[in-house]
Amino acid sequence: MSDNRFQASDALTLNLKLPIMKKLLVQTLIFHFSLLIFHSASAQAPSGFTFQSVLRDANNDLIINTTVGTQISILQGSSSGSAVYVETHSASTNANGLLTLQVGSGSVQSGTFGSIDWSAGPYFVKTETDPSGGTSYTITGTQQMLSVPYALYAETSGSGGATGPTGSQGPTGLTGATGATGPVAGSDKQVIFNDGGDAGADAQFVYDKTSNHLAIGTSTVNANAALDISSTTGSLLLPRMTTAQRDALSASKGMVIYNTSDDKFQGAVESEGVIASNAVATSYVTVDQVYFPGQSFRPSANSTLVSISFEVNGLGGGYISGPVVFNLYQGSPSSSLAMLFQTSLPISSTGTVVVPIPGNIQLTSGTDYYFELRITSYSIPGYLQLATSVAPGYGQYANGSTWVYDESNGSYIEDPLNDLKFEVIGLESGWQNITPDADGDGSSTNEIQTLSISGNDISLSNGGGTVSVPNDADWTISGNDQYAAVSGNVGIGTTTPGSKLHVVGDVALSGNVGIGTTAPNAKLDVAGDVDVNANGIIFTDPENSNSAVEIRASYSDYPDEGIAVRTLVNPADGEPIFRVMSAGGAERLRVEHNGAVAMENTIRIEGGSPAVGKVLTATDNSGNAVWSSNSDRAVFVIDNTVDSYSDGTNGTYHTVCDPTGWLSVNAGETVIVQATFRYRLGPGSGQDEVEFFIDAEGQNGCSDQAAIGTNGAGSGTLDDFEAHRLSFMPVHLQTAFTAACTGQYRFTVSMYTGWTDDLQEVDEVRITAVKY
Repeated sequence: MSDNRFQASDALTLNLKLPIMKKLLVQTLIFHFSLLIFHSASAQAPSGFTFQSVLRDANNDLIINTTVGTQISILQGSSSGSAVYVETHSASTNANGLLTLQVGSGSVQSGTFGSIDWSAGPYFVKTETDPSGGTSYTITGTQQMLSVPYALYAETSGSGGATGPTGSQGPTGLTGATGATGPVAGSDKQVIFNDGGDAGADAQFVYDKTSNHLAIGTSTVNANAALDISSTTGSLLLPRMTTAQRDALSASKGMVIYNTSDDKFQGAVESEGVIASNAVATSYVTVDQVYFPGQSFRPSANSTLVSISFEVNGLGGGYISGPVVFNLYQGSPSSSLAMLFQTSLPISSTGTVVVPIPGNIQLTSGTDYYFELRITSYSIPGYLQLATSVAPGYGQYANGSTWVYDESNGSYIEDPLNDLKFEVIGLESGWQNITPDADGDGSSTNEIQTLSISGNDISLSNGGGTVSVPNDADWTISGNDQYAAVSGNVGIGTTTPGSKLHVVGDVALSGNVGIGTTAPNAKLDVAGDVDVNANGIIFTDPENSNSAVEIRASYSDYPDEGIAVRTLVNPADGEPIFRVMSAGGAERLRVEHNGAVAMENTIRIEGGSPAVGKVLTATDNSGNAVWSSNSDRAVFVIDNTVDSYSDGTNGTYHTVCDPTGWLSVNAGETVIVQATFRYRLGPGSGQDEVEFFIDAEGQNGCSDQAAIGTNGAGSGTLDDFEAHRLSFMPVHLQTAFTAACTGQYRFTVSMYTGWTDDLQEVDEVRITAVKY
């Protein structure tokens, strides 16, 4: 039986490499022939065989899902022999660029496939291909057919007998001649897998050891890509697993999987993030040598602590940089605390203070923690102000409170409606979802955009457009200064400003503002008038709320016209409500809350007739006073004690004093006389009536004038209650009269007694007479 005879159910798959005859647009890489031969009583060999070819264009890209035209020729004798059979096909490549044909079933152009005498070989297959699907064939390839024709020949060779026994091993043949050098499959530190090992074939898999980079589907190694996959027909497929399978992994940062339990892409990350914070900051809490404020918080995730920050918005009381101690605890002040961290902070200015936390302090989600600040040295003056939240948005952070430790009594005071402005940063590790852009509109031009300003134009990148802002030359900003160049008035809170700056309401300034000037030298520099409405001006001291002072034209308590200056909070007696200070800080004028007035050095009153030796003398009970000299006044001081006026006689007059010295007067001059003294009653019974008078005794041309001043009939009447006895009762008399003469007067005090049997004494009598 012939060696090329095949048994029943044998199957052959033959890979034929066809040398390329011509290369224009595509390359034919592989011919694949398959033939199944069946031998039985009725089986016939198939009239044909399978042909396969992978097509690529001149750029080495696959030609996929494309109809091409192909002509198949069977040549006898040699690759340039006569064609014994020719047929054509019109078929499509698949998604991998593979073209599959059945030779023997195409459109016959010449010859008969079934009449080919396969024993008269050798035979060659010639292929011609038109990638555009027509008959303009641009690809030509020829390859010898080996086993397949003899399989067909076996069909006509008759039936064979039983297989004989295996013969003995024959002798080893002679060593053949050395073949030609094969194609390059790689170079030093680089491995290349290409088509069939041909040196000229395109590389499909390149690994470069020097850069440790891998390229698939391309012959070029990308220097910036550790893995470069070039494909238009496939994609990268990541590992797919459940949540339980994912958690069983020992995750490293950068690992990416697709979670089939959650239907989400997930990556293993380690990143810093905010795990507790409160950003509202419009008030403050004070840190000094007695009160130590702090903040409790509860982290939102298990984290390694990175840093804690807070904000200092004020330094007061002569504060200087010193050892401000930062303490971090686990727990809250209302429970037992465990110290986690402590450091000393050199705070010397306002702003955000970031406290880095070294080491490996682990925070647990849902657990309470607490940090505080302490000034521990009494030699450091002043205090700090920490920014906090305040109504109506107070208590912004739901999982904590502001706390204040009172060192004077060792207790913590919680303020659950307040929070510091703080931020806790932690380092989180674990699997996180990888989410695409939320808009999902597929546009790459509206995700991240840039805002730019050029002159008066504001533009948005990626076709966002440009708007032009009108130029307003009325206001100019120069560094920290701002000024207006308008020639008219500026109104804030009013549409009818009456001055250069007319403000209705409060004014808050930061930096220098110039109105009517381009070079402001103060927080507010106004070249012109300032018009303030009836609300007035209020000066406040942020360090002392009791120091607020208000200046108004009038206010509800005193609506009269004029300027009113008042404190908004009444100070204690002895504390000033108004002071005038020199440049060096010395006090020159002081008005106290109780009405006392004090002046440093001398007092000068303009107007009147001031002169050396003159004094201010009251002219009436309303406080009016005039300048008078020593020659215009006389003081009669009689510090005597008058005893036992209890003569029991009603209607009796007594002279209390007998002064010396005289006051010279001219006719028509007015004389002001004041008398002060005191008296008291002894034990007795019944009512006592005492009435006092000022008498003028004249000489040298002036006559006596009795009772020129009196305290009124019965005004000295006392009942017999013991509370009015044995205690001195003060008396003050004042009168004015016009002298009818030119001469001299002296003045005495007399009294009228009625029912008086208990008058004990009168003393400390002082009489002053002034003419003007």
